[in-house]
Amino acid sequence: GLALTHAWQVFRRSRRGDVVHLNLAPVPTLPLLRALALALAAKSAGAKVVLHAHSGRVETYVLRPLYRFLLRFTLMVVDRLIVVSRDAETAIQFKKDKVVRVENGIDVASVPTGPKAADPPILLFVGTVCERKGLIDLRDALADIAQDNSRAGALLRVLIVGDSAQEGPGVYERVRDAYAATDLPNVEFVGAIDRLRVIDLLGQSSIFCLPSYWEGFPLSLL
Repeated sequence: GLALTHAWQVFRRSRRGDVVHLNLAPVPTLPLLRALALALAAKSAGAKVVLHAHSGRVETYVLRPLYRFLLRFTLMVVDRLIVVSRDAETAIQFKKDKVVRVENGIDVASVPTGPKAADPPILLFVGTVCERKGLIDLRDALADIAQDNSRAGALLRVLIVGDSAQEGPGVYERVRDAYAATDLPNVEFVGAIDRLRVIDLLGQSSIFCLPSYWEGFPLSLL
């Protein structure tokens, strides 16, 4: 249902533009299907489509027959596929005329740091809120600290920034409920916020934590 809602929103907005830039992580299969649905919505509105694949696992999943088939179809729909690594670029030889490599980077001048005046200091996570990002492991680590130190709740303020729109329904709530079940103090699920607010929180934070099981070269770390 959420994917259809997003597809309708993309269709409506695409009617007012010439090019639609879909900045997604189309891995594994379900996120790729979502990217395909959004690309089809934009194309049906008459726009050209650029799919920017922010993932370090495209080259792994392209070896799987179903994923490879769906990626071939997606490449028939989009006008360009941007990948962020040489490995991904090499892996998609079957449609290399549509593949462009643009490695991740940021304007460092736009992300100032400090001052670190928060009391207690902030531990910040920014990313997709789901199990594969290691958030349950972070919860368990915080619970261990709390068990070993009765003042642990006063030692850190934990902010978890992001949503799970790319993962599907119920994922965000599942992770949030897992934290609620441990009754950890000073943990706040902020949800999705705009880039300027993310930069502000990064500047205030003393610790950035990305306990993910796998990553390519994530913008959050940059």
